Amino acid sequence: MSRAAIKRAERIRAAFQGEAVDSAQEVRKPAPLVLVALGRAVAIEYESDKLNGGGDGTKSTYRHEFAPGDVLATDQDGRTLYVLGPRLRVNSRGIVD
Repeated sequence: MSRAAIKRAERIRAAFQGEAVDSAQEVRKPAPLVLVALGRAVAIEYESDKLNGGGDGTKSTYRHEFAPGDVLATDQDGRTLYVLGPRLRVNSRGIVD
């Protein structure tokens, strides 16, 4: 993984969390050969202590409802889930689309 890619990941996480991060955790995962759609992505709930996107720095549960057209998919091994959407992004507001 290139140093530039790690720096981009650190900037995204810092924007999402609302504070600088020491470093991004590198997770080695080969690029999928193929993705298969499982169905429409409806919503996700996650726990975070983020400061941005409505957070106050304490651990809270957040829910994001996806837009019509967003898809839940998996790779050829069925071990990694992906949420795909044409406008889906992570920024200082959280998960947005």
